[in-house]
Amino acid sequence: MTLNYMHQNNIVHRDIKPENVLIEDLRSLQIKLTDFGFATFFNSENELDEVLGSPLYMPPEIVAHESYGSCVDIWSAGVMTYIMLCGRPPFFGNSKDDVYKSIQYDQLKMDSKEWDKISEDAKDFVQLCLNKDKDRRATSEQLINHAWLKDSVDGTSVGD
Repeated sequence: MTLNYMHQNNIVHRDIKPENVLIEDLRSLQIKLTDFGFATFFNSENELDEVLGSPLYMPPEIVAHESYGSCVDIWSAGVMTYIMLCGRPPFFGNSKDDVYKSIQYDQLKMDSKEWDKISEDAKDFVQLCLNKDKDRRATSEQLINHAWLKDSVDGTSVGD
């Protein structure tokens, strides 16, 4: 099941992390999600507010115990993308509480030498995913149509 399909059908996964992602076909970006233990249906009438997921991949709204929807999956996908591009998480700490504080208060940084090799489209993709304002965070539909993914499918390198 893909993220966009899930969100179009009002399903939120709530635990996207590397262990729950399978790549069926890298050339066509056929990526499947597994482990739906925390997944649930959502709509404008049922506000979700449970604190679920793995700390490194939790968005600010879950850490702050605010209501949320499918935007939490986008954040988690952004964290995974960030890690794949530079080799470390965007928000971290020595304890779970430190990680939560970093998620809530630290600015997203892309100024290390690893980011010098990353395309502007890739950086834009990550920034759209990791927008701390859940109402301004990209949707799965917007991300599928993002220039970085379109270029990747057309044959250029994901990091270019």
